[in-house]
Amino acid sequence: MAFSNIKGIRPVAVCDTNLTRAKEKASRYDIKQVFTDFNSMLKLDLDLVDIVTPTPTHAPLSQLALEAGIDTLVEKPMATSSKECLDMIRAAKKSGRTLCVAHNKLLEHFVLRIISFFLTLYRKQKKRLKMNNSLSPVCASHITTLTPHSWGNGGSKRSLEVYCGTLWYIMFI
Repeated sequence: MAFSNIKGIRPVAVCDTNLTRAKEKASRYDIKQVFTDFNSMLKLDLDLVDIVTPTPTHAPLSQLALEAGIDTLVEKPMATSSKECLDMIRAAKKSGRTLCVAHNKLLEHFVLRIISFFLTLYRKQKKRLKMNNSLSPVCASHITTLTPHSWGNGGSKRSLEVYCGTLWYIMFI
């Protein structure tokens, strides 16, 4: 947990629906409070909530944290749809709190190789390509060979497509 390495930052709670996993994380980073219910954790006096959960939970959990008046950091991808993203942004604006999306692996070696792949593809096309269903299989089939086997807990094809789509958007849209 990177927060443990930042001077002046002290993680105070871990929340996971799996109590055993939550206790293991808390013990590993010397965090005193463990929760299995997100709403219960939000009752603490928190400065920030970092949502590191499966993507389908990002929108609802972020909105709950923002509505509780807590600044929120969510890992990429932000959500599963543009509607969910807009709902998260609206919740941040309404609450007056900060919503931040982290792309914490952007400068890792395999990501730089993916970016290089996109730049090569872009140059070959000599026109602006749009992210669509036909690009995802191309991306997944070529990029799989560029990424470590441990990426994404086995590198599921769907996760890889979402990741490639995020990078494509950052680079060209």
